[in-house]
This record gives sequence, structure tokens and C-alpha cells, in this order.
Amino acid sequence: MGELINHIMMKQLGCLMAVLALFAFYACSDDDDSQIPKELRTLSLKVCPKLWWQSDASIGILLPDSEISTENQLNSEYGVERKKDTLFLKPMDVSNAVLLPTDGSSLNIISYQPYSDQLNKETLSLSIDLQEQDKWYADGFRASKSISISAPVDTAVFVDLEERLATLDIAVRKFNGDDSTPIKLTKDNIYISNVALSGTYSFLNGGFENLTVSDKYPFSIFDESGTAKGIFIPTDNALTIIYIDENGKEFEFPIINMAGNPVELRLQAGARWVISLIITENTLKATAIAN
Repeated sequence: MGELINHIMMKQLGCLMAVLALFAFYACSDDDDSQIPKELRTLSLKVCPKLWWQSDASIGILLPDSEISTENQLNSEYGVERKKDTLFLKPMDVSNAVLLPTDGSSLNIISYQPYSDQLNKETLSLSIDLQEQDKWYADGFRASKSISISAPVDTAVFVDLEERLATLDIAVRKFNGDDSTPIKLTKDNIYISNVALSGTYSFLNGGFENLTVSDKYPFSIFDESGTAKGIFIPTDNALTIIYIDENGKEFEFPIINMAGNPVELRLQAGARWVISLIITENTLKATAIAN
């Protein structure tokens, strides 16, 4: 019991390292992709052996330099084709494939996943609304920093697609001596305060802006065991977990570290928190356990 209460650790989700084989950054005026030379057609991403691709959603390729990009190439959609540990990217529409400058000048690109056609092309930003928790919890949201490339390219370029959101899972167990019983959580008995559910992601600045913060958010995802799950936009806010028992009594859970000292719960980009809330003899204690 003591080990459960006094254990806390946190795990950052590994960044997704990928290899962009830049032979793919070629387009022709014909919609028939057979017109594209075979050796220039495929955009390949190779995942690091210790990591895995979390979503098969399509990927967006942005050209932040508007003076170089054309309207249809500013935000290009690439589909993902998996073969063992290699993911091949292919433009969903050949006419939207990215062109490298023929004069050998450099071109900046930014990658993100999942692709969206709602990009604000003036500010190179994307509105993110996490009300559809199931979708975002499954897919996440990743983006790379801007990288510079130029033709001809005969080597691979590494792109670091980093998770920009944070997930939080909460489970409650009630202890009676050495016995414990899981408590099934619902939207009516578990809440969290100070979480951001919507905002604007700026690809130029590499972060979120204009956040909307919820004072008291009821979770909407629960697994079969009654664990509450959520995905949120990272902020500097300290979060508070609120639990309502079967008698309608409301409790705010303190979070303690391995030394038994109180700590503040904050969500960082790419972090996955798993919180175990412990109830024993009318005393509420919480531990944060990485998963």
C-alpha cells in the first residue's frame, strides 16, 4: 500500500524520428502520377527502431515561405503506406506535390500529422478543438520544426515529428486493509480543472496560442475498467483533480511524490500521465505513475 502511495514518475512520449527521402518532392502538371519519374516519386519515412508510428492518418507538408510556394503546394497532403518499419509517403493529389526549386536554392518545409485542409494560410496556423476526445486521444497531433533543403538531394533528411499534446489517465481504487476495489469513473464523478481544450497551433512559432481553459472539465472517455482518459493542450497551469463519491461529497486530490511531498500536476507536450487515486479509510491520496 505504501509503495502505491509513494510512487511517482513521468514518462515523455518518445519523439518520432523519421527519414524523409526527398525524391518525393517532385510534381508534374499531369494528374497521372505515372508521369512522375519513378526514382523521384516516393517520399519515405523510416521510424527509429525503438519507436512506433502512432497513427496512419495522412501527413501535411507545409511550405512556410509563401514567395516560393504556390497556392496548391502551400499545404500538401501525403498518404502513408507502411512496409515493415518503413513508411512511404505519396502525394494524395499529384498536382499538389511539393516542388524543389530548380535553381538549387533552399526550401523550408514543416511536417505535421494529421493533415487538415483548415489551415489558415495567412498565419500558417491551425485551430485545434479537442472536444472530439476519442479522435484526438487515438491520433494525437504531431508537428516538426522547419527544416531547410535544396536540390539536388542525394541523402536523407531527418524530420523530428514531436507530439504537441498531452494525455492523462485517471483510475481510482478503494482500499480496505489489504483488499482493494476499483471504482468505476463516469462523467458525473471525475473532473479536472485548468485544462486547455482548444487553441491555435502556430507552425511558425512552434506552439499553441489563444487557449481556452476549462475551469471544471468532465472526462468523456472511459475504458471498460472505468479509467478516465483525456487529451489536452499543454499549459503552465497547475491542474486539480476533483472526485465526487457515492454520497455526493466532493474531494480535491493532492498529488504526492516519492518522498510523500505534495507536487503540482502540469501537462507538458508529449507527456502521458497515469494517475492512481487511492481512497483508504476516508483518506484520499494520489500517486502519479508513468505508463
